Order: sequence, then C-alpha cells, then structure tokens
Amino acid sequence: MSYEFSSEKRIEANLDSSSKKELSLRLIETKLEFLIELDRFSDAGELLLEAISIFEPNNSAKLRARTTFGILLKKLTQTNSPKARDLISKLPNWIFEDSSVQFSMGKLFASLGDIGEAEQRFKRSASLDPNNPETYLNLALLFAQKDPQKAFAHYRNFFSKTSDPSAAKTFVKKVKKIFSQSPHAINLKPIKIAIIGNVTLQTFQPFLEAQCILAGAQAEFFFGGYDVFAQEIVDPSSELYEFDPQITFLFLDAPTLIPELFDNFFEIDPEKRIQLCRDKFETVQSLAKTFLSRSQSALAISNFSIPRNFLMGIHDHREDPGEKETLETWNQWLRDFIKKTPSGLYLLDVENAVSRSGKTFDDKMKYLAKMSIPEIAFPYLAKEMLRILRPISGLSKKCLVLDLDNTVWGGVLGEDGIEGIKIGIEPPGNAFKDFQKAVKILLKRGVILAINSKNDIELVKEAFEKRTEMILKLDDFASIRANWNDKAQNMREIASELNIGIDSFVFMDDNPAERFLIKNELPEVLTIDMPEDCSNYAQTLLDLDVFEALHITIEDKNRTQLYKAETERKQLKTQITDLSEYLNSLETKVEVFPVDSFSISRVSQLTQRTNQFNLTTRRYTEAEIKSFSEAENSRVYCIKSSDRFGDHGTAGACIVKVQKENTWELDVLLMSCRVLGRGIEEAFIHFICEEVKKEGAQILIGRYLPTKKNGMAKDFYKRLRFDQIESSDQETVYQFPLQERSIRLPSYVRLNS
Repeated sequence: MSYEFSSEKRIEANLDSSSKKELSLRLIETKLEFLIELDRFSDAGELLLEAISIFEPNNSAKLRARTTFGILLKKLTQTNSPKARDLISKLPNWIFEDSSVQFSMGKLFASLGDIGEAEQRFKRSASLDPNNPETYLNLALLFAQKDPQKAFAHYRNFFSKTSDPSAAKTFVKKVKKIFSQSPHAINLKPIKIAIIGNVTLQTFQPFLEAQCILAGAQAEFFFGGYDVFAQEIVDPSSELYEFDPQITFLFLDAPTLIPELFDNFFEIDPEKRIQLCRDKFETVQSLAKTFLSRSQSALAISNFSIPRNFLMGIHDHREDPGEKETLETWNQWLRDFIKKTPSGLYLLDVENAVSRSGKTFDDKMKYLAKMSIPEIAFPYLAKEMLRILRPISGLSKKCLVLDLDNTVWGGVLGEDGIEGIKIGIEPPGNAFKDFQKAVKILLKRGVILAINSKNDIELVKEAFEKRTEMILKLDDFASIRANWNDKAQNMREIASELNIGIDSFVFMDDNPAERFLIKNELPEVLTIDMPEDCSNYAQTLLDLDVFEALHITIEDKNRTQLYKAETERKQLKTQITDLSEYLNSLETKVEVFPVDSFSISRVSQLTQRTNQFNLTTRRYTEAEIKSFSEAENSRVYCIKSSDRFGDHGTAGACIVKVQKENTWELDVLLMSCRVLGRGIEEAFIHFICEEVKKEGAQILIGRYLPTKKNGMAKDFYKRLRFDQIESSDQETVYQFPLQERSIRLPSYVRLNS
C-alpha cells in the first residue's frame, strides 16, 4: 500500500521548505488518526513507517511520531494484535527512547502474555521516568501471582511516587491480597494502633495503613468515638484497653477541647484565658498518667495546630495573651510534660504536618464532618506518626550509605581534582556543606555512615584530609567502599562487614542509573530519589522519617566507633592463627547487672532492633520492660562488655521469668552480633544460671523461635548442652538441669570483676 504526500501546487508554491514539511506532517497525522479510528492498525503501521522514512527525525517529528505510535500501541493492546511485534521490529531505535512509548509497549506485551518482554519495557519506562507511579503498578501486576515478593517491591515503588487518596487504597488492597494468598512471602511486623481524641480521622486510615506497610508493618486499628477519649481512658474495661494497643495517638483540637475559651475568646478577661487553658491541660495530663499506668501502650499526644488567621488580625500579637500565644503556651506545656515523663509519652507534631501541607483548610468538611485536620495534610500527618511508629516497631533504619561525587561534594573528584570539588561557603559548595551537616548529626542519633562510591580510595582519603571545609571526616564512616566495582556488590560487602541486614540500609546517590541498579538488585535497601538541585539535598535527608529513635543512648552516640573497633578486632584475628591466643589477647571484660532506670530504654531498643542473635524476637516497650523489672516473678538483666580495643556498651539483654515452681524460663535472650564468638554469650548464660539457682530454680527453659533472620542462633542452646524436649516448625524448646550440670565461664573472660 502506498500514499502520495502532496498538496495543491498553488498552495505549495507559496510555502517555504519548513512549512511544507509541517503541512505534510499534519496530513499524515490526520490520515493515521482516521486509520486508527477504523481499526485498520496494519495500514496505520505501514503509514507510520513510510512517514518516518521520509522525514528527518528532528525533535518535532520525533515527538509526533512517538505520540502517534503510543496511540497505535494502545489500540493494538486492546485487540491483543500479534502484528505489533512486526511493526516494532521495523521502527528506528530513537522512537523507543520515550517513557510513554516504553510503557505502552509494556502494556502490549503483557496483553500478549510475554511477561519477560513486558517487564523489560516497564523497567525501561521507569528508568526514563522514575516518577510515574503507573509504571510500578503495572510491574507489580505482572508478578502478583507468580512472584509475590517482586510484586510487593513494585507496589511499594508505586505508592512511594504518589500521595493520591485512591492510590493509598489501591496499595493497601493489593498488598493485603498478596498477604492473604502468600502470608510468608512478605515480612510485615504486626502492630496495633489506637487513635482517640476529638478529631474525626476515620478517612485517614488508608494513608496511615499504607505508610505502615511501606515501613514494614501490618497495622490493626482501633478508632475511638468522637470526643469520648476521657471516658475511654477512665474506664478500665473500655474497648480501648480491650484492644490492647502498642501505640495510642491522642488527637486534640483546641476549640473542641476548650470551648469555654475559644467560643468567646475576646469576651473573657485576659488573666482568665491562660487559667482556663491550664485547668484543661491538667485534666489532659491526669488522663495521660492514668492511661500510662493502666496500659503497656506508648502514648503520643498531638500539639495544637496554629490557625492561618486570627480573629483580631495583627492586633492578636498585642493581646496578653492573644490566640496564637495561648495555643503556643499549651504546646510548650505539652513539651515540658513529655520531657519530665521518663518513658512511654511522646509528642505528635500535628502543627508541623498541617504547616507542611500549606495550612489549606477544608472548611466545608470541618463543619460537616468535624475534620479539623484537612485531607491535604494526611500524607504529612502519616509521616509524622511513622516517626514514632518506626522505632516502637523496631523498623528504623540503621545505616546511611552515601555516594561521594555530586552527593557529598559538588563535582567529580577524578576529573576536577581535590581543589576543584565544590564544598565551602560559596554556592554550590554551601549546599553540599549543609548536606554534610545534616549527615553528621545522624551520628549523634546512632546512625552508621558508610561510603559506596566509584572513586580511587587514595584520592578520597586525600580529599577528606586536605579539604578542611568538609564537615564530615573519613573517621565518621564505619565502612568505606571507594572503587570501580558494582555498587550492588559493594553494598553487600558493607552489610557483611558491619554484620547488619541489607534492609537496614538507606542509599543516597545523585546518579539515577546507580539508584536504578540498587532498586532492582537490592529492593530491600531504601534508595532515595535525589532531587536534581543540590540545594534540596539537606532537606531531602531531614524529611526522611526512617532514622528516628525514641531515646538516644550512649551506645547510639558511639556506634561508629564501636564498629570501627570491631574492624580492628577482625584485623587482629587474621594476624593471630591460634584462636585461644586471639581470645586471650582481647582481654575481654563482662559486666552483667539488673536493669535500672538508665538502661530500660536501651533494653527496649535492643528487643526492637536486634534480629540475628535473638532467640525469641519478642518485642517489648519501655513500659513493659519496666513492669518486668518490678515484678516478683521476673528478672531483667543487661550485659556490658569491653576489651583492649574499646567499650562495646550495653550489648545484650535477658528477661527470665518464673514458669512454675522450681522452673524458670528465658523469655528473651539477645545480643548484638558484634560481640559474639568471644565467650561473652557463654558468660552471660553462666551468670543467669547462677542467679536463678539462688532463687531456687532447678530447671531453666530456653526457646528458639525461628525467623528469617535469626538462623545463627539456632543451635545456641544445643551447643551449651541444653536438652531438647520439644520441636516443631514454630519453636524448639530446651531445658537445662541446674542441679546436675553448669555452664562454664570461659577462662579468657573476666566477669563482674
């Protein structure tokens, strides 16, 4: 079939060359649209091929050809036409370098049942446009049946690219379907969340549930009645306590909470305004104390959101106090109350969430549904709640892995040289300096830093030494991979060196290709899509909610040095061939002691975060640890250790409980992996056995509950000569006869000396 590309000579004679081509292109487009409408896809394909062969592929022609090809592909997809393959094979390569074209091709091959080709096309579309959520949704649909883990990874990418309410519902629905069909395919930690207060938030559930799944948690919810939170807290048999949450969020709206003040604010004497506020705050304070004394749940109380406008306008600042000052005073009281409460009480920063959404309030829903927090703020509110939920669930990330060139500093070290890289007070170096400041402060929060860069290691060392403007120093990094290897392999090596799970990593790299590699090779790693403008790097890092900690311990602040000391121990081990000589040379000291008020938060943190050498992986809050330590039928112990290379800090914990007369049970036994293999764990069990014998115990029970991560602890009790008495897929139970045998204290360990 052939077509004649011409126009009336009279018109053509008056057009220049460029205009003639434009007219011809429009005629071709009209003919193509007509053929497509008639479902004559084969003829349309031939016309497209002929048009491409005639015209130079300039930018305008390329764009139009891709658009038309995309329309044609969609039609071919709807009809499952196998002729599409023939058409695709005849087209020039440049027509495919477009994300929408690749996306349409992915849909086409999926409809033809060619899953492998569809996957490649969708992945190519994602590499050309990483921010299109539909690409990841279609990738997930490809694997929903045959590979639920891969499908889940793509569903996560889908939702991370959008904050649309319907997307949250779709994401939750799809993941729940995977979980119901293949419950062991994805690892989600269960968490029970209660939401109470005087704010309507039921429509918020999909956002929060979706964010919980992204974080690795499967949430179960309790929503209290509107403005009946006081009754729910006061009544010990209420549904709130029956639900037994791990975390409870108390949302408070100022006008609803204190109507006697905010209904007639300026009719009330100024000296009475603060007093009215204070009286109500003391009521809330009393309710919080009651709840914490009755429940093992943590409690997060929202602060007051500050309105966008005030009734008295700018004169509000002259009132003593005005509306703004009154609300800010309450918020300060709340901060002070939380600071004075040792554990279990936290601040939910609703004001920050609403501010980040632009304080665009939906007044209609406020009056109709009592929604004082607008829907536009829901994604930000969910992230604020995740800042508390992550550490409570043990889902905070542990390590930030950084690229160097155009990430930690501006420019490419190998090309620009040490003096040429951008870092300092002048732009763009000042943006990179602020980013380094934000990274540096993570060290004080217990986050491990690592480098994964394509660079020359000696040049990197020299750059950190000579560029004094650097905020970060080479010693701040616990692991360094500066080489020309595959970054995914480097990441695996860093995980092995630090002995932490790959799912504990966050990766930041300016290069989209490197990020795409890590996302595909190591989907467990949280790979951050860096902004194109380095001015936004620092804020991107600060916006992450993945490094939060409920409390910052001494061990957290010294974590990098602990890991660097461990590297020195490994180096010594390679130098000494005799194991006993190596263990003696370490000069290990161990101190075991009952938990106290200073160590409760650390023990809770260990139960939440320790996965590998954790025999039962039972997670406990600070309130629960405190109750165990005070109970007559249980004991909680910590272990600290040190050696010639430094202090390990509090590196292990044990909760032992009375099971029945003369029989005690190890409810929790865990240790940090960095101290294993040096007799410290044997010294810990030796101490526990001696202590419970003093309490009259004759049998000590130990349980091993297998998980995906604690396989290294599988034979621990067997190695210490515990007798196996029960075994199933869910658990193996051991017992140790305390009167018949004992666990030897290793000769190279000094215990409580």
